[in-house]
Amino acid sequence: MARQGKPRPRTYENVKNFWDGEGKELGNSICACIRDNEFRKLEIEYLKKYLEGKEKVLDLACGNGYCTVYFSQWAKEIIGADYSEALIEAAKKLVKNFPDKDVQIKDNIKFEVASALELPYPDKYFDVVVAQRLLVNLPDEELQKKAVKEIYRVLKPEGIYIFSEATFQGHDNINHIRSMFGLSDMERHWHNLYIDEEKFTPFLNKYFDLIENNRFGFYHFISKVVHPLVVSPEEPKFDSKINIVARIVASKMPKIPELEKSSHHLCLILKKK
Repeated sequence: MARQGKPRPRTYENVKNFWDGEGKELGNSICACIRDNEFRKLEIEYLKKYLEGKEKVLDLACGNGYCTVYFSQWAKEIIGADYSEALIEAAKKLVKNFPDKDVQIKDNIKFEVASALELPYPDKYFDVVVAQRLLVNLPDEELQKKAVKEIYRVLKPEGIYIFSEATFQGHDNINHIRSMFGLSDMERHWHNLYIDEEKFTPFLNKYFDLIENNRFGFYHFISKVVHPLVVSPEEPKFDSKINIVARIVASKMPKIPELEKSSHHLCLILKKK
């Protein structure tokens, strides 16, 4: 079960309060913003080639800065921005005592409080904007679109927008596969508005060209279907050996079209038109 607490109306204020609470309680933990750290490591490794050597990168909705520190290994300058003051304070502390000791802490990171709906940065400023699970934490589709327009504004011509979000269609697909094996539907989080791919893709196409997409389907088939079946009736644990192996294997495997549907997630590499 996720740390959702009692469901509340999905308003901007309630969602922000939720993340402020997570920042205060779990800010220095690697699971403060996402429970499945093996998936996050797989995602980080995949994004490396789009960040290497880039002059200015914005990690938007950076949470407690775990990914930002990894991205700083490859970018020349990076800003980690989040609207949660508590998470930004946690990020400033985490970078001083980073849990993965093989990662070099560089002096090219800056953490700032900033809203994706009104970014305090000039037009055409960043080479890359990374936004992992930003849009799903905005309470309605209009605000999601407003955030995308802000990302477009601050990107340089032909700049890269890394869109990494959970989708309704992805949830339906993985739940269908889970049901084939008697597994229950994946939990839906009250504070998340999943992306409707059919509606949102045409909107993105107005502003960006698609370079590449990845659903990380192999990893999620193992972690969301095979893993629960192996440990049933116990609950699967995110830091289990099987998830570690799934990440290692998935990082080396080519995409398998049939398994790409086994995922609630969609990562798009987009280039500004």
